[in-house]
This record gives sequence, C-alpha cells and structure tokens, in this order.
Amino acid sequence: MRHKMLTKSCGAKRKKRRKSEPRTVESNAFCEQVAWDCTSQAHQNRFGRGLRVLGRTDRSVKVLGELVNLEELEKFWRGKLKREVALVARPDKRRGMNLFLFYEGIELDLARWNTSLPGPERITEATAVDLLPRSELGKIDRSALAKFD
Repeated sequence: MRHKMLTKSCGAKRKKRRKSEPRTVESNAFCEQVAWDCTSQAHQNRFGRGLRVLGRTDRSVKVLGELVNLEELEKFWRGKLKREVALVARPDKRRGMNLFLFYEGIELDLARWNTSLPGPERITEATAVDLLPRSELGKIDRSALAKFD
C-alpha cells in the first residue's frame, strides 16, 4: 500500500509483466528528484535501490518520545506574549530535545503559561533579548540562537 502511494504521487508507471517476471517500476525525471509523502518527510526515490530519507519538511522534533511541532508552539507563544519569538531545540540525553524560547523585550514570568502546556511542549528555559538576530532577508537566524548561551 505504501509503495503504491509513493509511486502514484511521483508519477511512476508500472510495466505490464508476465507472472514469471519480477515486478519493476519505470521512473520518470521526477522520481529521481524529491517526493513527499503524508509523514512530512522528504524522500529521494531510487527505484530498484529503495528510498533514501532526506529529512523532515516541517520543524518537528522529538521530546520525551513525542513529536512536537515547533511552528505551532511558536504561534502559541507569539499569541500569549504579543511579541516576536523564536524556539530553538537542543539535544538532551534524557528528554531527546530541550526547548529554548527567545523573545524580544523585557523579562516576563512565563511559568503560568508553561505549566498549562503538555510535558513535551514545555519550555526548558526562556530568554529575553533586545532584538532577535536576523538574516539578510529579515528572517530570524535560528542558527545564531542555537549557539547562544
């Protein structure tokens, strides 16, 4: 079933075969590129040689064995704080990932909102900064925040 979904989504064509021949799939140019399936993972289709997972297409991380969508969590905090925020995930042996919240402005007490969230979505540490670092295009530079102590 999963194979049919991927071959259907990438436009591959099945050859008609005799019962004695093994099953094969002809790939088109798109099959050699990147295809997405319903798990939000990018795959490189290499028919006859299997699939190679290229990574996630969304900003989700595993915390305590649960998948946490960082984009949705940033929306939550942006709505509560009414200011620009950025979430950064750093590896942790016990939890899988720790979540660090950076926000613009003065220090705030976030404990009441943080305790209302489920365990995996809780922020490990929140830091107020004057301005969040930006790239040349004006987007938040999360790689610079990941190095921040």
